[in-house]
Amino acid sequence: MRLPLLRRTLASGVLLLILLQAGALAHASGLGPHPMAGPNEWTDVNPAGAPSPRSGSAMAYDPVRNRIVLFGGENDRWQWLNDTWVYDVASNTWANVTPAASPPPMIEGPRMVYDSVADRVLLFGVAGIAQVWSYDPSANGWALQWQGYGGVDRRLFSVAYDESADRSVLFGGGDWAPHFPGLGSNQTWLFDYAASAWARVNTSASPPSRFGSAMAYDSTRGRVLLFGGCSVPSTDFWCTPANDTWAFDAGSGTWTELLPATRPPPLDVMVYDSVSDRLVLHGGNETWTYDPAANLWTDQNPATVPPARSRHAMAYASAADRTVLFGGAGTSLLNDTWTYQYGAFVPGPPSAPRGLGATAAREQVTLTWRAPASDGGYSISAYRIYRGVPPATPAFLIQVGNVLTYRDSGLTTLTTYAYQVSAVNNL
Repeated sequence: MRLPLLRRTLASGVLLLILLQAGALAHASGLGPHPMAGPNEWTDVNPAGAPSPRSGSAMAYDPVRNRIVLFGGENDRWQWLNDTWVYDVASNTWANVTPAASPPPMIEGPRMVYDSVADRVLLFGVAGIAQVWSYDPSANGWALQWQGYGGVDRRLFSVAYDESADRSVLFGGGDWAPHFPGLGSNQTWLFDYAASAWARVNTSASPPSRFGSAMAYDSTRGRVLLFGGCSVPSTDFWCTPANDTWAFDAGSGTWTELLPATRPPPLDVMVYDSVSDRLVLHGGNETWTYDPAANLWTDQNPATVPPARSRHAMAYASAADRTVLFGGAGTSLLNDTWTYQYGAFVPGPPSAPRGLGATAAREQVTLTWRAPASDGGYSISAYRIYRGVPPATPAFLIQVGNVLTYRDSGLTTLTTYAYQVSAVNNL
């Protein structure tokens, strides 16, 4: 699949036509594939070195390294934790990577997203004051990005990263206890990592005030989807569990209620499966999926399910086409790890490298890109660079390793160049 050309006129006089092409390339190696499972199947993967039992942890998937980052949670003494863990999807192992220097404090009700433009995991929560932290997976380091009071100073909010807008979208929130209706919110805020700043979205219509909603980014349509939560009425001192479905378009700043014919029960943990184009919603011992194209919720009723629980953490690992579930609260606190596959997984070529861009100096251009959203079931091993002068088709220039940049030198000024970048996996 080819994406639109990006035309850039650079100060050096080199005119670039940048074309991003899907990496329909593969070669053999001794590396094995991700474990295969049947469709609609939960598997207790029983990894080594799991975190201690807890509920309310935050998790986010890092597609560049095929790892899931976990932060904190609440232990059986009602204490919030501030440890950092990574789950390696390929090796099925957990590792405690809590940095010795300046980790975040104990965050109440943490929420996390992966910012693909910045290659950072962003942590949102309250530690006496509202805070946003960023985690650099390459350096294994945390940094405080923002703190303050105001509209985002609340708990039990929902957050998702909108890649098309390069913003984290925060909605709702309130107090811990399900009472005091005035503390519920229906505000929508956007966080800009590059500027370390919040901006409130003034929407004409939005979901009613609530907290504890499930939220995920639909990368196929470039919108954030929200389900349920605990709605705060104006005439009662208790919130009411909700099971409505909404979509938020960051470009227009608008919410739309989707009104599917069938609705799941009020469950609160959800991810977007980009391979199958489905939302996966799980809670208690029920698993539901939502088809955005058909506006349809379906009770999957898998034969095997994790023990019933709430306040668990989930993340979708696109490279393995698996939803990963950790911990939560059942009859006691849990620290088990399960994976769920919605559809039959067929290994294949990786998807397109993302975010191809260029900077120029005299007679040279530096290309940069981000890893594909999917590695096709096998790890990425290399990238292939193609270059040409239109109208000729770009020809193979060089294959580089598993890196995200390449400098092309010896170019002729006042010349139009077209570039393509393809990913290569170990299929």
